[in-house]
Amino acid sequence: MKSIGYRTKGNNFQVKDNINTNEYSKKKFMRFMKGYRNSKNYVHNLIIQKIKELLNHAEISFNERYFKADYIFHDFITVNKNLSYPLVLIDARIPEHSADSKSKMFLEKEIKEIFELKELTYSSAKDFNALDKNKNYLVFNSLDDGSKTSVLVEGETKNTTWDAFKPMREKGIDNVEADYYTKLKSNRFKAQDETVIQGIDLDNNIVENDKKTGLEKLSDKILIKIQKIKSELWLKENIFKEKKIEKIDLPDLKITLVYIRIPAEYKKNKEILASIVDIDIHNKTLFINEHSLVESQSALEEKCKFMKKIPKLYNESFYLFDNVEKICLSRYHSDRIPRIIGNQKIDNIEYALEDENLVNRVCNPIETVLPYYLAPKQNSQYEHIYLQPRGNDLLYFVSPCNSPNQTIAKENLIYNILTMDKEGKQVNAMEQNITSIFLRSFTNDILKLREVSKSSLFEKIAKIYIEN
Repeated sequence: MKSIGYRTKGNNFQVKDNINTNEYSKKKFMRFMKGYRNSKNYVHNLIIQKIKELLNHAEISFNERYFKADYIFHDFITVNKNLSYPLVLIDARIPEHSADSKSKMFLEKEIKEIFELKELTYSSAKDFNALDKNKNYLVFNSLDDGSKTSVLVEGETKNTTWDAFKPMREKGIDNVEADYYTKLKSNRFKAQDETVIQGIDLDNNIVENDKKTGLEKLSDKILIKIQKIKSELWLKENIFKEKKIEKIDLPDLKITLVYIRIPAEYKKNKEILASIVDIDIHNKTLFINEHSLVESQSALEEKCKFMKKIPKLYNESFYLFDNVEKICLSRYHSDRIPRIIGNQKIDNIEYALEDENLVNRVCNPIETVLPYYLAPKQNSQYEHIYLQPRGNDLLYFVSPCNSPNQTIAKENLIYNILTMDKEGKQVNAMEQNITSIFLRSFTNDILKLREVSKSSLFEKIAKIYIEN
């Protein structure tokens, strides 16, 4: 049972309702036409409507915040993602899974096609130090007994790699019993060297029947995983091995990237984990000059003087510092940023109650029930970054690459960009060169498969050293 209560001078108000959070979390973000009332968008709009009614009844004044874009950005980074180093497979699955010859046949067929290989090369499960730095390793991991992850430490399945790292930090990697890939990741994190590894979790149900032909094939879920892995390996070999990314259409500049992680174990000990990367861009090539990890705010401020002006560090925060113009940029999402995108001229709830078919995929800006998701093509593409200046802040929303299907699984969040000068004073984000460069560093079909990324290539570079 959840309730909302508030008091005015003459009255007390309380609203009660049952909210099943498990049921709500399983809802699709959007269902057009039939089924709209079983979507999160309907719930969001209904809650807003009821809160407004209550505030009006209580004669409490309020202002509504709408996301209303004034500018549109169209250009994104695209690259050829062919690998420069050989791919080696390591099958570290349990015998029951690795012995399934039919599943293996379908898996190998798709890996060959996606990576454009005639033959596949396998290796035994070697120690981390024995891996060849001139190769890329893809490790098959077993998902067993309905587990959501393959991370197994001392007989217990862990939700995240960070949960696995905790006993390894305390006892030493070699003194903890863990699955093969988790130990590799822990050693890779500790070494911070050129070794490129990537894992793929596989259960015993990776083959399915094609809905059109009825023939057996590798499941779509695994197929998408492999396609994503090719992008991830391309990034890792360029960042870890080559230390550069070529053919990046960005102007010459010198910048420092900072990405912050504060896992529960670090937070308890009042520690942080910060990835610091110094980058030069010259003649359309991004060069990674130096990288380091630090585990305290004081060490971070020692290496990056501009971080002294940041009053509080948050988990998963990102900073981009222009070393020439001395401007610091950060981007974030919070509850203070508008989350619900809607048409001010249309009441989705009223439409739904009258006829759910009115909640359709019309993309005319005047008539659409879901602006920015549904929009006419511009520059022969659907994907755009929509920008709304708000004082010195700059809100942005990244639209999907295609016109939405009948359902949308997850919403795209709105983010805020802040920029500060070397004194820590906030300056107008829209007017800064670093803001334009940040927006131009968003990618198409690199960080997200066949999608525009919701964050910058710069952020991914800083992040990949921590979450490799």
